[in-house]
Amino acid sequence: MDYDQSVALLRAIAEPTRLRMTLLCAQGELSVGELTQILGQSQPRVSRHLKLLSESQVLVRFAEGAQSFYALTADVQIRRLVEQARELIDRDDVMLARDAEQVAALRERRFQRGQQIFADRAQNWNELEALGIDHKAVQQRLVQYLPDGPVNLLDAGLGTGEQLLHLAQYIDAGTGLDINSNMLAVARSQVAKAQYTHLTVISGNLYQLPVPDRAHNVVLMHMVMHFLDRPRQALLEVARVLEPGGRLIIVDFAPHHLESLKAELAHQWLGFADAQIDQFVSGAGLHLVASETVAIDPLTVKIWHCSKP
Repeated sequence: MDYDQSVALLRAIAEPTRLRMTLLCAQGELSVGELTQILGQSQPRVSRHLKLLSESQVLVRFAEGAQSFYALTADVQIRRLVEQARELIDRDDVMLARDAEQVAALRERRFQRGQQIFADRAQNWNELEALGIDHKAVQQRLVQYLPDGPVNLLDAGLGTGEQLLHLAQYIDAGTGLDINSNMLAVARSQVAKAQYTHLTVISGNLYQLPVPDRAHNVVLMHMVMHFLDRPRQALLEVARVLEPGGRLIIVDFAPHHLESLKAELAHQWLGFADAQIDQFVSGAGLHLVASETVAIDPLTVKIWHCSKP
Protein backbone atom coordinates (compact mmCIF):
# COMPACT_ATOMS: atom_id res chain seq x y z
CA MET A 1 0.00 0.00 0.00
CA ASP A 2 1.57 3.31 -1.05
CA TYR A 3 1.45 6.64 0.81
CA ASP A 4 -1.58 8.06 -1.03
CA GLN A 5 -3.57 4.86 -0.56
CA SER A 6 -2.74 4.87 3.15
CA VAL A 7 -3.92 8.48 3.52
CA ALA A 8 -7.18 7.73 1.66
CA LEU A 9 -7.77 4.70 3.84
CA LEU A 10 -7.17 6.55 7.10
CA ARG A 11 -9.32 9.49 5.96
CA ALA A 12 -12.15 7.11 5.08
CA ILE A 13 -12.41 5.56 8.54
CA ALA A 14 -11.55 8.72 10.51
CA GLU A 15 -15.22 9.72 10.79
CA PRO A 16 -17.61 8.47 13.50
CA THR A 17 -20.29 6.91 11.30
CA ARG A 18 -17.85 5.41 8.81
CA LEU A 19 -15.71 3.87 11.55
CA ARG A 20 -18.85 2.41 13.10
CA MET A 21 -19.95 1.02 9.72
CA THR A 22 -16.50 -0.45 9.16
CA LEU A 23 -16.58 -2.21 12.53
CA LEU A 24 -20.08 -3.50 11.81
CA CYS A 25 -19.04 -4.91 8.44
CA ALA A 26 -15.98 -6.47 10.07
CA GLN A 27 -18.44 -8.76 11.87
CA GLY A 28 -19.84 -10.08 8.59
CA GLU A 29 -21.52 -8.85 5.42
CA LEU A 30 -24.52 -6.56 5.90
CA SER A 31 -27.07 -5.19 3.45
CA VAL A 32 -27.74 -1.48 3.02
CA GLY A 33 -31.12 -1.97 4.69
CA GLU A 34 -29.58 -3.78 7.65
CA LEU A 35 -26.97 -1.05 8.12
CA THR A 36 -29.67 1.62 7.89
CA GLN A 37 -31.68 -0.14 10.58
CA ILE A 38 -28.73 -0.65 12.93
CA LEU A 39 -27.38 2.88 12.52
CA GLY A 40 -30.78 4.57 12.67
CA GLN A 41 -29.85 6.83 9.76
CA SER A 42 -31.44 7.53 6.40
CA GLN A 43 -30.59 5.27 3.48
CA PRO A 44 -29.16 8.10 1.31
CA ARG A 45 -26.77 9.07 4.10
CA VAL A 46 -25.74 5.46 4.70
CA SER A 47 -25.23 4.96 0.97
CA ARG A 48 -22.97 8.02 0.74
CA HIS A 49 -20.76 6.68 3.51
CA LEU A 50 -20.70 3.24 1.91
CA LYS A 51 -19.64 4.73 -1.41
CA LEU A 52 -16.65 6.44 0.19
CA LEU A 53 -15.66 3.31 2.12
CA SER A 54 -15.90 1.26 -1.07
CA GLU A 55 -13.88 3.73 -3.11
CA SER A 56 -11.12 3.63 -0.49
CA GLN A 57 -11.25 -0.20 -0.62
CA VAL A 58 -12.09 -0.54 3.07
CA LEU A 59 -15.36 -2.27 2.21
CA VAL A 60 -16.31 -4.39 -0.77
CA ARG A 61 -19.78 -4.42 -2.32
CA PHE A 62 -21.60 -7.52 -3.53
CA ALA A 63 -24.89 -7.53 -5.40
CA GLU A 64 -27.35 -10.28 -4.54
CA GLY A 65 -30.53 -9.93 -6.54
CA ALA A 66 -32.01 -6.53 -5.78
CA GLN A 67 -29.93 -6.16 -2.61
CA SER A 68 -26.40 -4.90 -2.07
CA PHE A 69 -24.24 -6.35 0.70
CA TYR A 70 -21.07 -4.81 2.11
CA ALA A 71 -18.22 -6.55 3.90
CA LEU A 72 -14.78 -5.65 5.17
CA THR A 73 -12.18 -6.19 2.48
CA ALA A 74 -10.18 -9.41 2.48
CA ASP A 75 -6.95 -7.39 2.24
CA VAL A 76 -4.88 -8.55 5.21
CA GLN A 77 -3.20 -5.16 5.79
CA ILE A 78 -6.49 -3.27 5.90
CA ARG A 79 -8.10 -5.88 8.14
CA ARG A 80 -5.17 -5.58 10.54
CA LEU A 81 -5.55 -1.79 10.63
CA VAL A 82 -9.27 -2.09 11.39
CA GLU A 83 -8.54 -4.55 14.20
CA GLN A 84 -6.03 -2.10 15.67
CA ALA A 85 -8.59 0.71 15.46
CA ARG A 86 -11.09 -1.44 17.36
CA GLU A 87 -8.51 -2.18 20.05
CA LEU A 88 -8.12 1.55 20.71
CA ILE A 89 -11.79 1.81 21.72
CA ASP A 90 -12.99 0.73 25.17
CA ARG A 91 -14.27 -2.84 25.11
CA ASP A 92 -17.33 -1.80 27.10
CA ASP A 93 -18.28 1.07 24.79
CA VAL A 94 -22.07 1.25 25.01
CA MET A 95 -22.75 2.08 21.36
CA LEU A 96 -20.49 -0.65 19.97
CA ALA A 97 -21.89 -3.16 22.46
CA ARG A 98 -25.40 -2.32 21.26
CA ASP A 99 -24.24 -2.69 17.65
CA ALA A 100 -22.79 -6.11 18.46
CA GLU A 101 -26.09 -7.17 20.02
CA GLN A 102 -28.00 -6.14 16.90
CA VAL A 103 -25.57 -8.01 14.64
CA ALA A 104 -25.92 -11.09 16.86
CA ALA A 105 -29.72 -10.89 16.59
CA LEU A 106 -29.43 -10.52 12.82
CA ARG A 107 -27.18 -13.58 12.65
CA GLU A 108 -29.71 -15.58 14.65
CA ARG A 109 -32.51 -14.62 12.24
CA ARG A 110 -30.33 -15.62 9.27
CA PHE A 111 -29.46 -18.90 10.96
CA GLN A 112 -33.09 -19.79 11.59
CA ARG A 113 -34.03 -18.95 8.00
CA GLY A 114 -31.18 -21.05 6.67
CA GLN A 115 -32.08 -23.97 8.92
CA GLN A 116 -35.64 -23.95 7.59
CA ILE A 117 -34.46 -24.01 3.98
CA PHE A 118 -31.92 -26.70 4.82
CA ALA A 119 -34.58 -28.83 6.50
CA ASP A 120 -36.68 -28.65 3.33
CA ARG A 121 -33.91 -29.50 0.86
CA ALA A 122 -30.91 -30.93 2.71
CA GLN A 123 -31.20 -34.44 1.32
CA ASN A 124 -29.73 -33.36 -2.02
CA TRP A 125 -27.08 -30.93 -0.84
CA ASN A 126 -24.17 -33.03 0.35
CA GLU A 127 -23.49 -34.64 -2.97
CA LEU A 128 -20.60 -36.84 -1.85
CA GLU A 129 -22.49 -38.10 1.17
CA ALA A 130 -25.55 -38.80 -0.97
CA LEU A 131 -23.40 -40.92 -3.27
CA GLY A 132 -21.94 -42.89 -0.37
CA ILE A 133 -18.46 -41.32 -0.61
CA ASP A 134 -16.36 -40.58 2.48
CA HIS A 135 -16.53 -36.80 2.17
CA LYS A 136 -14.72 -36.31 5.48
CA ALA A 137 -11.60 -37.97 4.08
CA VAL A 138 -11.73 -35.61 1.12
CA GLN A 139 -12.24 -32.65 3.42
CA GLN A 140 -9.31 -33.50 5.65
CA ARG A 141 -6.90 -33.57 2.72
CA LEU A 142 -7.74 -30.02 1.64
CA VAL A 143 -5.75 -28.47 4.48
CA GLN A 144 -2.55 -30.00 3.09
CA TYR A 145 -2.91 -27.94 -0.07
CA LEU A 146 -2.96 -24.56 1.65
CA PRO A 147 0.29 -22.57 1.36
CA ASP A 148 2.38 -21.41 4.28
CA GLY A 149 1.81 -17.81 5.33
CA PRO A 150 -1.37 -15.70 5.03
CA VAL A 151 -4.20 -17.36 3.09
CA ASN A 152 -6.92 -15.35 1.35
CA LEU A 153 -9.28 -18.03 0.03
CA LEU A 154 -12.07 -17.89 -2.54
CA ASP A 155 -14.43 -20.86 -2.33
CA ALA A 156 -15.89 -20.71 -5.84
CA GLY A 157 -19.18 -22.61 -5.68
CA LEU A 158 -19.38 -22.96 -1.91
CA GLY A 159 -22.73 -24.77 -1.73
CA THR A 160 -23.81 -24.92 1.91
CA GLY A 161 -20.42 -23.60 3.05
CA GLU A 162 -19.15 -26.85 4.55
CA GLN A 163 -15.66 -26.62 3.03
CA LEU A 164 -15.28 -22.92 3.85
CA LEU A 165 -16.20 -23.58 7.47
CA HIS A 166 -13.82 -26.54 7.66
CA LEU A 167 -10.93 -24.42 6.38
CA ALA A 168 -11.84 -21.32 8.42
CA GLN A 169 -9.37 -22.02 11.21
CA TYR A 170 -6.49 -22.36 8.73
CA ILE A 171 -7.01 -19.18 6.71
CA ASP A 172 -6.75 -15.44 7.32
CA ALA A 173 -9.69 -14.42 5.13
CA GLY A 174 -12.23 -16.39 3.14
CA THR A 175 -14.94 -15.56 0.62
CA GLY A 176 -17.55 -18.10 -0.39
CA LEU A 177 -19.39 -17.57 -3.66
CA ASP A 178 -22.47 -19.25 -5.08
CA ILE A 179 -25.23 -18.30 -7.49
CA ASN A 180 -27.99 -20.29 -5.74
CA SER A 181 -29.92 -18.18 -3.24
CA ASN A 182 -30.94 -21.19 -1.15
CA MET A 183 -27.33 -22.32 -0.87
CA LEU A 184 -26.31 -18.80 0.10
CA ALA A 185 -28.95 -18.65 2.82
CA VAL A 186 -27.77 -21.91 4.36
CA ALA A 187 -24.07 -21.02 4.05
CA ARG A 188 -24.68 -17.62 5.58
CA SER A 189 -26.58 -19.20 8.46
CA GLN A 190 -23.73 -21.63 9.14
CA VAL A 191 -21.15 -18.83 9.13
CA ALA A 192 -23.37 -16.83 11.48
CA LYS A 193 -23.69 -19.78 13.86
CA ALA A 194 -19.93 -20.31 13.90
CA GLN A 195 -19.39 -16.56 14.50
CA TYR A 196 -16.53 -16.33 12.03
CA THR A 197 -15.91 -12.68 11.21
CA HIS A 198 -13.18 -13.34 8.63
CA LEU A 199 -15.55 -15.20 6.30
CA THR A 200 -17.81 -13.55 3.73
CA VAL A 201 -20.59 -15.17 1.70
CA ILE A 202 -21.52 -13.53 -1.59
CA SER A 203 -23.68 -14.13 -4.64
CA GLY A 204 -21.86 -14.49 -7.91
CA ASN A 205 -21.48 -16.22 -11.24
CA LEU A 206 -18.41 -18.37 -11.86
CA TYR A 207 -18.26 -17.14 -15.44
CA GLN A 208 -18.11 -13.51 -14.31
CA LEU A 209 -16.69 -13.40 -10.80
CA PRO A 210 -17.51 -10.20 -8.85
CA VAL A 211 -13.93 -10.18 -7.58
CA PRO A 212 -10.99 -7.87 -8.45
CA ASP A 213 -7.94 -9.09 -10.34
CA ARG A 214 -5.32 -10.90 -8.24
CA ALA A 215 -7.53 -10.69 -5.13
CA HIS A 216 -6.87 -14.20 -3.74
CA ASN A 217 -3.89 -16.49 -3.31
CA VAL A 218 -6.01 -19.67 -3.12
CA VAL A 219 -9.15 -20.63 -5.03
CA LEU A 220 -11.08 -23.79 -4.18
CA MET A 221 -13.46 -25.45 -6.66
CA HIS A 222 -14.98 -28.29 -4.67
CA MET A 223 -17.35 -30.50 -6.67
CA VAL A 224 -18.06 -27.65 -9.07
CA MET A 225 -16.39 -28.53 -12.38
CA HIS A 226 -18.81 -31.33 -13.31
CA PHE A 227 -21.71 -28.85 -13.21
CA LEU A 228 -20.08 -26.37 -15.60
CA ASP A 229 -21.07 -26.25 -19.25
CA ARG A 230 -18.16 -23.85 -19.91
CA PRO A 231 -15.28 -24.91 -17.63
CA ARG A 232 -12.68 -23.12 -19.75
CA GLN A 233 -14.43 -19.78 -19.29
CA ALA A 234 -14.78 -20.35 -15.55
CA LEU A 235 -11.08 -21.20 -15.25
CA LEU A 236 -10.12 -18.04 -17.11
CA GLU A 237 -12.00 -16.09 -14.45
CA VAL A 238 -10.32 -18.08 -11.69
CA ALA A 239 -6.92 -17.32 -13.21
CA ARG A 240 -7.81 -13.63 -13.30
CA VAL A 241 -8.59 -13.42 -9.59
CA LEU A 242 -5.56 -15.47 -8.52
CA GLU A 243 -2.42 -13.58 -7.63
CA PRO A 244 0.87 -14.70 -9.23
CA GLY A 245 2.09 -17.77 -7.40
CA GLY A 246 -1.45 -18.48 -6.22
CA ARG A 247 -3.04 -21.93 -6.05
CA LEU A 248 -6.15 -23.44 -7.55
CA ILE A 249 -7.43 -26.56 -5.78
CA ILE A 250 -9.94 -28.61 -7.78
CA VAL A 251 -11.86 -31.47 -6.17
CA ASP A 252 -13.95 -33.60 -8.50
CA PHE A 253 -14.67 -37.04 -9.87
CA ALA A 254 -12.34 -39.08 -12.03
CA PRO A 255 -13.99 -40.47 -15.19
CA HIS A 256 -16.97 -42.74 -14.47
CA HIS A 257 -20.00 -44.20 -16.25
CA LEU A 258 -22.94 -43.16 -14.07
CA GLU A 259 -25.02 -41.55 -16.81
CA SER A 260 -27.91 -41.25 -14.34
CA LEU A 261 -26.13 -38.37 -12.61
CA LYS A 262 -26.79 -36.18 -15.63
CA ALA A 263 -30.54 -36.52 -15.23
CA GLU A 264 -30.74 -36.85 -11.45
CA LEU A 265 -28.18 -34.24 -10.35
CA ALA A 266 -27.68 -32.13 -13.51
CA HIS A 267 -24.06 -33.16 -14.03
CA GLN A 268 -22.58 -31.87 -17.28
CA TRP A 269 -19.46 -34.06 -17.12
CA LEU A 270 -18.93 -37.66 -16.04
CA GLY A 271 -15.67 -36.93 -14.27
CA PHE A 272 -12.29 -35.75 -15.52
CA ALA A 273 -9.00 -37.39 -16.43
CA ASP A 274 -5.72 -35.76 -15.44
CA ALA A 275 -4.99 -34.92 -19.07
CA GLN A 276 -8.36 -33.21 -19.40
CA ILE A 277 -7.81 -31.07 -16.31
CA ASP A 278 -4.31 -30.26 -17.55
CA GLN A 279 -5.76 -29.10 -20.86
CA PHE A 280 -8.41 -26.96 -19.17
CA VAL A 281 -6.06 -25.21 -16.74
CA SER A 282 -3.30 -24.76 -19.30
CA GLY A 283 -5.76 -22.94 -21.53
CA ALA A 284 -6.31 -20.50 -18.66
CA GLY A 285 -2.60 -19.90 -18.18
CA LEU A 286 -2.36 -22.14 -15.12
CA HIS A 287 -0.06 -25.08 -14.43
CA LEU A 288 -1.12 -28.51 -13.15
CA VAL A 289 1.30 -29.28 -10.31
CA ALA A 290 0.00 -32.61 -8.99
CA SER A 291 -3.05 -34.81 -8.57
CA GLU A 292 -4.10 -37.14 -5.80
CA THR A 293 -6.79 -39.80 -5.44
CA VAL A 294 -8.59 -39.37 -2.11
CA ALA A 295 -11.60 -41.68 -2.41
CA ILE A 296 -12.37 -44.66 -4.62
CA ASP A 297 -15.69 -46.14 -3.49
CA PRO A 298 -18.17 -46.01 -5.14
CA LEU A 299 -16.73 -43.22 -7.32
CA THR A 300 -13.14 -42.04 -7.51
CA VAL A 301 -12.59 -38.53 -6.18
CA LYS A 302 -9.42 -36.62 -6.98
CA ILE A 303 -7.72 -33.41 -5.93
CA TRP A 304 -5.82 -31.43 -8.55
CA HIS A 305 -3.32 -28.84 -7.37
CA CYS A 306 -2.72 -26.08 -9.93
CA SER A 307 -0.67 -22.90 -9.76
CA LYS A 308 -0.50 -19.52 -11.47
CA PRO A 309 3.00 -18.60 -12.72
